[in-house]
Amino acid sequence: LLQVSLPVAARTHEELWSNAPSVDGPQTTLLEHHNESQRYLAPALLLLYGDVERTGFYEKLTNRRAIMVVLKHLWTLDTHRPAFRGIATVTTAAASTSSSASATPIADEDQGQGYFVRFANGLMNETNALVATTMDKLEEIKKVQLLMQNPAEWGRMNEEEKKQVTERHEANENECKGAAGLCLETLNMLNYLTSDSVIREPFLLDAILPRFTSTLLNVLLRLVGSKSLAIKVENMESYNFQPKVYLYEVCSAMAHFHDTPIFWTAVANDSFYNNGGPIRKAISTVRRLQLVAAEDFSKLEQLYENVQQARTNCVDMDAVIEDAPFEFMDPLLDTLMRDPVRLPTSKTIVDRATIAQHLLNTDTDPFNRQHLTIHMVEPVPELKQRITEWLESKRRPT
Repeated sequence: LLQVSLPVAARTHEELWSNAPSVDGPQTTLLEHHNESQRYLAPALLLLYGDVERTGFYEKLTNRRAIMVVLKHLWTLDTHRPAFRGIATVTTAAASTSSSASATPIADEDQGQGYFVRFANGLMNETNALVATTMDKLEEIKKVQLLMQNPAEWGRMNEEEKKQVTERHEANENECKGAAGLCLETLNMLNYLTSDSVIREPFLLDAILPRFTSTLLNVLLRLVGSKSLAIKVENMESYNFQPKVYLYEVCSAMAHFHDTPIFWTAVANDSFYNNGGPIRKAISTVRRLQLVAAEDFSKLEQLYENVQQARTNCVDMDAVIEDAPFEFMDPLLDTLMRDPVRLPTSKTIVDRATIAQHLLNTDTDPFNRQHLTIHMVEPVPELKQRITEWLESKRRPT
């Protein structure tokens, strides 16, 4: 697909068969017009993107890079957009009822967990890993750049020491170039996918939303936080690091949710929120550099105001649940359970959202390592009712 069926314009130089000029042939229009391709290809690639999570580290990077390039091309084709939306629709329907009919061909075993959710989880994992690698390598590169610019300190090192530093520096440069470029593409994918109102819905599911907000806020914190100076290297473009474009992609993605209350609450509850510091600094930087259109900037400001209000409510809730009974608390996250479920082999009761997130990365019970899927968990309606009644009583004015 990548090397034969994509138009030349959709491929980068390293993805062409050779350095010789390449031209589009009849096969490059096949993806756009083939009926089976329009219906099945995007869903299959989204599922594959999530499933390669358990392959080797380098194989995972190579495979996901290829999948992202093909998906980005398919996204530009009007004939494929319904398939993307169909996956999102099935995912959200499956979350509310296990008996809903499927509008897109998806295997029954994927209905509960969600086709798109598995892809989104892989995208979050990939983005977080690439951000960490890029930023860590940039810090190392800057340290060596400063060392080499200091004649006295550099001159005190012998030739063997200089050789070791130089070799490690070159390795860091090469790793940074690969990670930074791929990181930008994952952020771009988050942005263009969430620009569609239908596809935004799966990102708001309990299994994905907390990881989604943490990913966005973590990138903002790295770009504009107190340690951002540590990654300002010389000739950063040569490392494929484009902080302005990173910031644009993340802020644009967040602006898509400016009118979504559940997103405000998730951001306000996130450990990376830091009392709004990263968003506040990002908005200031975006304004100064004029990175987004006036309409999107207005959405960012609205988002910040709404999140701040949601944060006030979250602080109040923290006080409410301070003396919650132990049996009401999730044993993994120590948070108040909203939808308690019993794990069939360990008999432990956890919140459905917690175990759903866990099962995206491993199909085992976290308490005894026995096989587990989301279909196997057992609702505990009596406990759920008691939690609801207790919470309502705490909220009721005295």
